[in-house]
Amino acid sequence: GGGGGGGGGGGGAGFFCDGVRAVLDLGTAVADADGIEAGLYVCSPAVFEAMASLAAAASYFTLAQAMALIAGRGRLGALPTDGRAWFAIETQDQLAETVRE
Repeated sequence: GGGGGGGGGGGGAGFFCDGVRAVLDLGTAVADADGIEAGLYVCSPAVFEAMASLAAAASYFTLAQAMALIAGRGRLGALPTDGRAWFAIETQDQLAETVRE
């Protein structure tokens, strides 16, 4: 199993890898996913090219859709979390719960 990848919010996008780190497919419909997108990215200009392509076709799209396009081109990788805890902090209440004194 992996960890990391593309995302765009709480849709629970999973991904399927080639056994190394290349992401082959990404999305909420990925069966038997190797991991889930965690919303942390290191991006090249390819992400902006993918978003421009999506914007030309639709007025609304997600970052996960852009990452799926990049994966389809063989240009998206993932990093494992190696069992470490990973969670999103999206609200002030969640942040308050994670702050250690």
